Amino acid sequence: MKFSHYRTEFFTTQEEIMHITKTLFTEFTTTPKLAWFHMHDKETYNQILEAEYGAMDGAQIGQSIEDQVKALL
Repeated sequence: MKFSHYRTEFFTTQEEIMHITKTLFTEFTTTPKLAWFHMHDKETYNQILEAEYGAMDGAQIGQSIEDQVKALL
């Protein structure tokens, strides 16, 4: 068993450590149910995000930004 002096949790294996990202923390503070889906059911989480924000294609967004920057230069 490993004890961390900076945390109060006890961990027995590496799998028990939860990595908390900025996105996960923000979701937990604003919408805890969404944070739960983020950790436990990625398919439902993605459906919720798509319903809320629409289908976002990262490559297409990046390409449109590059095109706008080229137009400015």
